[in-house]
Amino acid sequence: PCWLTASFEMEGRELGSARLKLTGAGKGSVWVNGFNIGRYWKVGPQDDIWIPSEKLQAHNQVVLLEEESLTPER
Repeated sequence: PCWLTASFEMEGRELGSARLKLTGAGKGSVWVNGFNIGRYWKVGPQDDIWIPSEKLQAHNQVVLLEEESLTPER
């Protein structure tokens, strides 16, 4: 298992939500700005996690707990 962090900026709040693509990720959990957005697993149809607009700010931090495997180049 490993922890991964990233951040991104949003200039405007005109977007209703944001999508986090998890292509190449194995199994784990995602937090955005300290809020647990959900879990993901490569087995199944889900490749993305949607982040509700209420959880987004001007500066956002994403934290992933990857439990199985990760292919960062993807």
